[in-house]
Order: sequence, then C-alpha cells, then structure tokens
Amino acid sequence: MVAFALPGCRTGPRGEATAMRLSAWLSVDERGQVTITAPVPEIGQGARTAIAMIVAGELGADWSTVTIVQADADDTFGPEQRAAGSGAIRDYWEPAR
Repeated sequence: MVAFALPGCRTGPRGEATAMRLSAWLSVDERGQVTITAPVPEIGQGARTAIAMIVAGELGADWSTVTIVQADADDTFGPEQRAAGSGAIRDYWEPAR
C-alpha cells in the first residue's frame, strides 16, 4: 500500500467549494469549471483542442465544463511553444497527462 497527500486536499467533512490552481496547465473553479492552459497556439490543426482533450480525459472531466486558454510564452511549458513541424501532440502528450 502506498499513501500520499495532495496539497490543498483534506479529509473530513466537506465544506464550501473553493477554486484551485492545480498546475500551470489546470485550474478548477468552485462551480467545477475546468480551465486548461494550452501551451501551443491554434492555427487550424486542432492542437490546442487536442491537448485540452488529453488533460480532460485524464481528469474524467465533462467536456462541457472545459475552457481552453492560451498560455503566455513561459519556460514552465517548455521550450517548444510553437506552431510548426506537427510536433504539438508529440511534444506535449506526456506533460499534459
């Protein structure tokens, strides 16, 4: 058996829901709206949506509760924040998961 604790999680009675920024990729507001930050721009290939679908799939999130926003250029998302070479899914599959 392995036990671990997640920051911001607690046991016991549930109180009022609060918004949480879980990572650079992901936040969930108090209503359950999931915001996924996509590191690559969308220029017609569907990369931004595909990356958001990877994250939402891992969460088991209802797609109707998902919002996708564009990330600012930031080293948090790695050096490949570009729209060229058909590498978005290949480069971001694992980090998104």
